[in-house]
Amino acid sequence: MRRCLILLALLLPAACENAGSRPDFLARVQQDCQSGSTEACVLLQTIQASSDPEPVSAPRRQQRIRSQAQRNTDAIMLGVERARAAPRPVQAPAPDNGPV
Repeated sequence: MRRCLILLALLLPAACENAGSRPDFLARVQQDCQSGSTEACVLLQTIQASSDPEPVSAPRRQQRIRSQAQRNTDAIMLGVERARAAPRPVQAPAPDNGPV
């Protein structure tokens, strides 16, 4: 038990010194790419491609605000189109009422 504590006491300061000077992930990937690792270069290209802003599309035309009369007309015409497209019910023949 005592040996473990001594070993821990000796290794702890060395681990803390190395932790502070270790470069971050992106810096390590850049170093790997410069040293010839193709996987690191592909990773860097992927990161750069995802951080590029998307191209700005053409501005959309603003729709004109329709008046209440125009919206009512649109609703009526939509109803007429639906009625024309719906199947017509079959009407039963009128019953015979006898002589008139």
